[in-house]
Amino acid sequence: EPAKLALSNDGGTLYTHLRGANAIRRFDTANQTSGLQFSLPFSNYNVVDLLVLPGSTDSLVVSRGSDGVKIYDNGFARPLSANIFGGDLEHNGTPNVIYAFDGATPSSLSKLAVDANGLSVLNTFRWVTEIANQNILFESGRLYTNQGRVLDPETGAISGQFYPPGSYFGGQSIVVDSNLRKAFMLTSDSIVAFDMDTYN
Repeated sequence: EPAKLALSNDGGTLYTHLRGANAIRRFDTANQTSGLQFSLPFSNYNVVDLLVLPGSTDSLVVSRGSDGVKIYDNGFARPLSANIFGGDLEHNGTPNVIYAFDGATPSSLSKLAVDANGLSVLNTFRWVTEIANQNILFESGRLYTNQGRVLDPETGAISGQFYPPGSYFGGQSIVVDSNLRKAFMLTSDSIVAFDMDTYN
């Protein structure tokens, strides 16, 4: 029954979506105990992504496709939600900004402002990738997709592209090591390393 998972920055709190109950459950990883459970509106059973706000293990961002993106604090929804088609979520290391990728083709990237009342849309950049359901990763001022596309999150501009051998469509996931200046992409049959600066 558990579907999407989200881990806090300190690794101490895990959230999951319980699909059958259409609820969110919190789990203490240190004590290995379950905690708070709260229900989501039944207008939509789909949860596309979850994100724990940096610096607050009690605040969870929930992306629900056509139902948009909303923040919950200990199970209570903040008044303002982002009325976008909510897809994959990422933060920039601060609790003030969230990036949301939608699940459409072509995909759009939205930059969301976070405050005590909830979320507001600062910018939406259209047609940033041609492939639906991309995951995004923020590192060193850029957003990386598992397609291999590198985006400037402030302008939506494409900064570069990693091309794994034999595949325009990228891989299943991507991780970035800014110390090594390397990006590592998992494809269907290998892990491919790229230079972050030359994209080769």
